[in-house]
Amino acid sequence: MVGDGNTMRYIIDAKNIDKVTEVYVAASSGGRYVDLVQLRSAFNEGVTGPISGTLVEGNFTSSDFTGRMNVEQI
Repeated sequence: MVGDGNTMRYIIDAKNIDKVTEVYVAASSGGRYVDLVQLRSAFNEGVTGPISGTLVEGNFTSSDFTGRMNVEQI
């Protein structure tokens, strides 16, 4: 958590991974996954080759939640 506690900072490192198209934070309930936040999109950022190091980093807030998540605070 950073700042006022309503922002989450993330860094996702990878080692020898290739052609990552999307990265999500997800929740599971009863075997069903719900995407909460999309962290990386190949549509927006393009598919890259082999990665060893930082795959994606940034911040998100509750306003970035998608799908059935309807919350005002993290």
